[in-house]
Amino acid sequence: MGFFDVFSNHAESSERHQEKALRTHYYKHNFKQVKDALKAYANTNQYPIKTEDDTHGEVSIETPSFHMIATIIEINPRETAIDLKVQTYRVVGLNKPKKIIQTTFEALNKTLTLKGVGLHP
Repeated sequence: MGFFDVFSNHAESSERHQEKALRTHYYKHNFKQVKDALKAYANTNQYPIKTEDDTHGEVSIETPSFHMIATIIEINPRETAIDLKVQTYRVVGLNKPKKIIQTTFEALNKTLTLKGVGLHP
């Protein structure tokens, strides 16, 4: 993490991210189960789901303070990957986007079986 990353109002998980907490998460579930777990997390935290696109595997969540785009990809029927992209509506992020991603992954880890992180570089 660089010095200027603290001030960024944008964060994104990816397969080869240098921070392990922000790498793509893989679950031992199918697409529908992962999507349902993400929707349940959003409903629990009263985050309104703006759009759902099963064709591209995207779920968009928008709140007054941030928006999140979750990309869900089914590798095979027993392995599904999820990446999150968060942007806050602040001038200075102060690691808030990164914390939202980490909190979301932690919640998903409690309800789904984690297969691994960054498995297919």
